[in-house]
Amino acid sequence: MAMDYNSLQRGNSWSTDQKRVIRKLFDLAFTAADPSTSATISRTVVNQTLAGKLDAGEEQDFRSLFIGLRKAMDDAAGVDYTDLQFADAGPDTITTVIGDFTEFVTAGDTIVVVGSVSNDGSYLVDSLTATVITLDSGEALSNEGTADVSANISRDGTVYDLQPHFTADRWTGNQRKIIKALAQTVVDAIAT
Repeated sequence: MAMDYNSLQRGNSWSTDQKRVIRKLFDLAFTAADPSTSATISRTVVNQTLAGKLDAGEEQDFRSLFIGLRKAMDDAAGVDYTDLQFADAGPDTITTVIGDFTEFVTAGDTIVVVGSVSNDGSYLVDSLTATVITLDSGEALSNEGTADVSANISRDGTVYDLQPHFTADRWTGNQRKIIKALAQTVVDAIAT
């Protein structure tokens, strides 16, 4: 599957450099969103692609957008833990000795656990600290592990709001609409 860039060709509001940069960045992002590839979006590649091609404000908007897209990809992939403990504690908890849950999970998120012996599934997070996720009172875990269970924890239904990444006076309404549509295509690819 490839990105559809037909909308970039319409109208004269895009400079040649803008079209070239947008195509390159979104091709990189879309390739990185494909789980069959090992591609990633690196800050270095984004900076090299943007260097001197757009005005400073436009470059900043795109850097911000692609840092966010990279975070969305990381959220979807989840984090592998080798030291988890699941507790049927009322409210139930998931504990790690190594790692920081707060780097990608927030209260109110639904997380997905894969790879445990007894606790694979989706769970609503009530609260958390760096090392303990406390689940909503309606969630149920089985006791598992003594800080030695391996599993992957990811966020379910990651929603990525693109609006904060574009300063209104730098982009026409049509330009913002097209960029957001391209970015949404990447986010949809991440989610599948």
